Amino acid sequence: MSTTPVGHDRDTGVPDPATERRSGFPADVLDGALERLRLEGAVFLRAEYREPWAYESLTAGETAKILLPDSDRVILFHVVASGSCWVSIGDGDKHWARAGDVIVLPYGDQHRMGGVDDADYVSISRFLQMPPWRQLPVIRHGADGDLTDVVCGYLHSPDPMFDPALRVFPSVFVVRPPEDRAGTGCGPTSRTPWPGPKPGRTSPGW
Repeated sequence: MSTTPVGHDRDTGVPDPATERRSGFPADVLDGALERLRLEGAVFLRAEYREPWAYESLTAGETAKILLPDSDRVILFHVVASGSCWVSIGDGDKHWARAGDVIVLPYGDQHRMGGVDDADYVSISRFLQMPPWRQLPVIRHGADGDLTDVVCGYLHSPDPMFDPALRVFPSVFVVRPPEDRAGTGCGPTSRTPWPGPKPGRTSPGW
C-alpha cells in the first residue's frame, strides 16, 4: 500500500501558503477580516479515522440544512486532534494537516478527506447517522491502521464575505496554531479569537 508524505512548510499561525499563493489572498487580510466578525456556531461531532480511509462530505446545501436549518450556508472547520490527514475540493489539490491544525471551509463546500495511506473515498452518508442527536456523535471510519482524531464544528455569519457567490476566501485552507499551543488539539488557532456559540445555540437535536 503506498503512502504520501505529510509536509508542512507554512509559518505558525497563518493559512497554508499554497492556498495563499493560488488565491492571492494575504493571510493578514484574512485574519483582520475575521477579527471584525461575530460568529455563532458549535462543535457537532467527533471523528475517529483509521488508516486507510477517505470520504466525501455532503453538499454545502445538505450540510447547512442539517446543522442550521434556517440558513443556506455554514462555515465548516475540522480540528485535527491527533494524526494526519488531507482535505480537497473535488479532484483539486490536497491540503495536508496534522495534530493541532485546523481545516477551514469558509463556504461549507462539498469536500473530500483522507489519511496518509491510499484509499477509495466513500460518501459520509454511509457511516454518519443523521440527526436528531441526543449527544455529541462519534463517527468511525476506515480499517485498523493509525488513528486520526478530528473534532468537527460549524460557524455561521450573515456577513456578505461568506456568500459563496462572492468567493472572497479560498474554498479551503489549513491554519496552524501558535507554537505555544501546538499539539493541544482543540485550542484557538491562528490569531482569530473564538467567540463561542451564542447563548442557547446548540447542535441539531441537542
